[in-house]
Amino acid sequence: MKQDTFSKRFRLLKQLGKQLGSSPTVDFFFPAKVGALSAASSPPDSNTWVAYAQSALRANSISSDPHLQRAFTELKLNPEDPRQWRELASQMAYVLFPHVDRGGRPAEWNSKRYCELLKEVHDAKKRQDISGDEAACAFVAKKSNRAYFNKAGRDGLKKALQKARSPKHNGTIRDLLRTIEPRMKRRYEEAGAPWTPEIEERLAALLAARIGAL
Repeated sequence: MKQDTFSKRFRLLKQLGKQLGSSPTVDFFFPAKVGALSAASSPPDSNTWVAYAQSALRANSISSDPHLQRAFTELKLNPEDPRQWRELASQMAYVLFPHVDRGGRPAEWNSKRYCELLKEVHDAKKRQDISGDEAACAFVAKKSNRAYFNKAGRDGLKKALQKARSPKHNGTIRDLLRTIEPRMKRRYEEAGAPWTPEIEERLAALLAARIGAL
């Protein structure tokens, strides 16, 4: 991945994190740690697995690694909680291995275009004092500098806008959900509140709105 793309993804994560009540500000890349178990080694028995986990997933295991220390500090994670090591891995995976649209014939719509549409619809509503998706899509279809938005027309953009807000179709929102959702679930768990599909839908809608406002 190019460094500028890498940095942009971290900035996006930082902005969204701040708006969701956290402040991930990591701006570095740290190499993978080589542990006692390799991908090619045989799975350990349960007692050995627990021993490895207890040894690795603790604060003292990163005492000599300033990069990992900074990762936990900047992302406000606790190295004594194994679940937050999983969250750290998810944060890094989002940046290092972003969603890639399938190869082959270029799709009429992809994650990049969906995010562009979210942005243009948001700007149309804000700058042109437009109310409602239909009017905003009509404005974008007519005034956008992107030919594929002009070609889609108002009705085409209205259909695309619904998909742009859905993690099923927009890979960027899907990636962000995978990154942010574990932390949100943990907060609900700590508060003794259930995590429901409705909450996940609201979180996806919030992410779509934040992407449009970036």
